[in-house]
Amino acid sequence: MLSVRFPQDLIELQRARNHAYEELADRPHNPTVLRRRLLRLCTRLHWHPYFRASAGRGPRARAELQMRVREDAGRDRRTS
Repeated sequence: MLSVRFPQDLIELQRARNHAYEELADRPHNPTVLRRRLLRLCTRLHWHPYFRASAGRGPRARAELQMRVREDAGRDRRTS
């Protein structure tokens, strides 16, 4: 696992993306709005300046971000 510090705005983007994906997975009546929101969030994540700043912030850093946000969400659910 990488030892990376992610900017707070990037963490919030990933949380929002995960939330939109979960909502869409619940098969809403009108999924178009959620699909558009998910696409916007994925695009913002992909082009975030953090991943453009320097070498070594490629797929492994993206995977770690996803894993950390998922772990945080799991912890939040257990403490609620």
